[in-house]
Amino acid sequence: MIFATGSTALLLCFPSSRMGNERRARTSDTRVRLGVGCVVLMGDELLMARRRRVHGDGSWSPPGGSLEFGESFADTARREVEEETGIAIDADPAYLGITNDLFPEEQKHFVTVWMIAECTSAMPIIAAPYELDEVAWVTSARMPAPLFAPFARLLHTLTAVHEPDEHRYAEMVARLQPFAIAARRSSAEQRRPLSSR
Repeated sequence: MIFATGSTALLLCFPSSRMGNERRARTSDTRVRLGVGCVVLMGDELLMARRRRVHGDGSWSPPGGSLEFGESFADTARREVEEETGIAIDADPAYLGITNDLFPEEQKHFVTVWMIAECTSAMPIIAAPYELDEVAWVTSARMPAPLFAPFARLLHTLTAVHEPDEHRYAEMVARLQPFAIAARRSSAEQRRPLSSR
């Protein structure tokens, strides 16, 4: 199954239907889930919440939660920020990154799509006391600890230097550009059989 938003696509693979019932029963509790986190910036401050009674209890993270059926990543990000902190984001959050988050001790595995948004002014509240016990705007000089593992992983990824990979990535994207341009052709052009083009 492929989920897509804007220029970003995520391929999710599900177990084969040929898998035996015994194997399917063992893995039904350990399915990979799709989460969405939203990094919200206001000037040089970052919106953070301390998690409570959920996995990562006691750690700090931007707002986030599970993608619901029919939602885009931006819709989920906007909804989760408002549900958890009371802050309504006006503009669509943009794609920031993705992390693969395994919590073996809790038998949980998430793929987290990270979005980023700006806020001009807002006072956060603890709108979800059943899963958060503190919400605050923080600066890089006063970063709370410990960080929720998926958010720490995202920050590490964003700050890691992968110069050879960056050049390779840019080169692959450049080779992909003609395909993106071709996909924008009029619908009539796209419907013609390959043999008549």
